[in-house]
Amino acid sequence: MDSHRHAGRVVLVTGAGSGIGRSTAIRFAAEGARVVATDVVLVNNAGIMDHFQPITDLDDGTWDRVPAVNVNGAVVTADGGFTA
Repeated sequence: MDSHRHAGRVVLVTGAGSGIGRSTAIRFAAEGARVVATDVVLVNNAGIMDHFQPITDLDDGTWDRVPAVNVNGAVVTADGGFTA
C-alpha cells in the first residue's frame, strides 16, 4: 500500500459507519487522503418530468431535456456543496 497515493486529495465517503463504506474510508486515509466520512448524507433528489408517458411516446426535446436536467442538476448541486 502506498501511503502517499492520495496525498493532497479530499474524498467524501458515504455509508462510512460500517461495512464497505468504513473500509473505503480507512483505506483512503491510510493512503494519505483527507477523508470526510459520513453515514447519513443529504439526499439530492430534485428533478423534472413534464408529464409521465410511455418512453416510446417521448419527443426528442423531452428525451434530451429530462436527463440533462436530472443528471447534470444532481452533479452541479453536489459539486456546489464541495466548493461552497
